[in-house]
Amino acid sequence: MDKKTNLKELYDNLYDNGYHDIKENMTHSRNLIKIINDIIPKNKKILDVGCSHGYAVEHLKNMGYDSYGVDIADKAIEYCIKRGLTNCKCSNANNINFKDNMFDVILSTDTLEHIPINDVDKVIEEFNRVTKKEATIFIKVATVPEINRSWEHIINDYVYSDLHLTTENLKFWRNNFENKYFKTVDIIFNTNNFFEIILTKK
Repeated sequence: MDKKTNLKELYDNLYDNGYHDIKENMTHSRNLIKIINDIIPKNKKILDVGCSHGYAVEHLKNMGYDSYGVDIADKAIEYCIKRGLTNCKCSNANNINFKDNMFDVILSTDTLEHIPINDVDKVIEEFNRVTKKEATIFIKVATVPEINRSWEHIINDYVYSDLHLTTENLKFWRNNFENKYFKTVDIIFNTNNFFEIILTKK
C-alpha cells in the first residue's frame, strides 16, 4: 500500500492518539514565556505558531497578554476551543489565517523543525506579513531528529521518516530569517539539540 503524504492528516492522527497529551506541562515554552513577561508590555498581541493544546496561549492570556494560536491539526484546535481558547485557529504556518500587521509578537517553540524545508521561506514570509513594523519573534527550534520514537507506529503509514523534517542548525535559521525581514537580537541558548533566539524586524 502506498504511504500517505498529507502532513495535516498525520498530525490529526497523532492528536487522536494522545500526542501532546492535555496533561503535559509547558516545558517547551516556559523559558521564552518568562523572557516575554520580562520585556514585552502587557496587552500586546501575541501569536503562538504551533500552539498545540494552547498551553502557552492560556498562560500568556492569564499573564495579561492578548494571545492567539495556530496549529496545523484540527484536533489540537478542538482541544483549545473546548478549554475556552477561542482565539486559536487551525492554520498551516505557511499560510497563517490572520490578517496583515496584526501581531506585536510571535512565539514559536518546537514547531519550525516540523515544517518541510521547502516551506521555510514561505513561513518566514508569513511571520513578516502578520506582524507589525516593530514586532519581536521568539523561537525555539530543535536541530536533531525527533528523540521520542513512540509515534513511529503512526508515522510509518506516511512518507515521512521523522516528525522533524528540517533539522538544520542555528546558522541556517538565522540566514533565512535575516535574509529579508528580521535581525537577531539575542541568542538565548545554542546547544547540540536545540536553540532559542529573539529576533526583531529590520
